[in-house]
Amino acid sequence: MRRIALALSVMVASATSAAAQARDENLALGAAGAQACAAHLPDTRAMSKAMAAVGFQLKEANGQLKLYTDPGMRVGVAFTTLRSSNGTSAETACFVAVDRMTPAQGRALIQPWVQAANARPVAPTRNMPDRWQGTFKGSTVLMGVLPTPHIPIIRGAAIVAAVPN
Repeated sequence: MRRIALALSVMVASATSAAAQARDENLALGAAGAQACAAHLPDTRAMSKAMAAVGFQLKEANGQLKLYTDPGMRVGVAFTTLRSSNGTSAETACFVAVDRMTPAQGRALIQPWVQAANARPVAPTRNMPDRWQGTFKGSTVLMGVLPTPHIPIIRGAAIVAAVPN
């Protein structure tokens, strides 16, 4: 009887673990969004065109932030240009969120960015335990995995990269 109970608990734990992960097709869409960001960052106009080319639709724009989602709203790609408080510098950030993506899946999804920037791990923060810094298109890039970003429409981990303009 104990063996049956143990076997059932392992099966339930495995099913729960599998159910809590992002679907492969959503991860593939996230990878396409991440690739579009990497190809065009920090040019937000080019990123907008690239998002449409891979099937994302503009969901929201408020001047500084543009959010694109797939038609099922399971993957979101956002980018923004942030200016310093004195207005002398700016950086563009790209953010890719995938519904139900685990931090481990996020670490896998960010690897093409990490490799392209020849990035090295840097000290974690409370909100971003997995961070890297490298050089991208001649500029320093900081990137990482956000385990629990606060996005109302997509629940899951996200990857983010920011480069100075």
